[in-house]
Amino acid sequence: KKHNINFQTAKNILFSNKLNTALDKKFEGIILKSKIDKSFENCNLILDPSYLTFKQIIKTLNMLKNGNNINFWFLSSDYSYIIRASGMNQKGNAIFL
Repeated sequence: KKHNINFQTAKNILFSNKLNTALDKKFEGIILKSKIDKSFENCNLILDPSYLTFKQIIKTLNMLKNGNNINFWFLSSDYSYIIRASGMNQKGNAIFL
């Protein structure tokens, strides 16, 4: 079943050390970041597990989970898909790149 997902927010932020072209096509104008910023709001936050440790990812989620309209996305280790974390009691979305 296909779902329409709105990727357009004020910012698309990728925590990684490299930009992925397939990801940039899906999320236009990705901003590459290497440090967590507590002031993020109204954004798609894409976490790269090849760059961040799971401990860093959990710390980031805990720090920003009550944030202002932040959509959390997790990039696969082979960069072939991303998963959106919708919430504790909701299904996420997987998008193939």
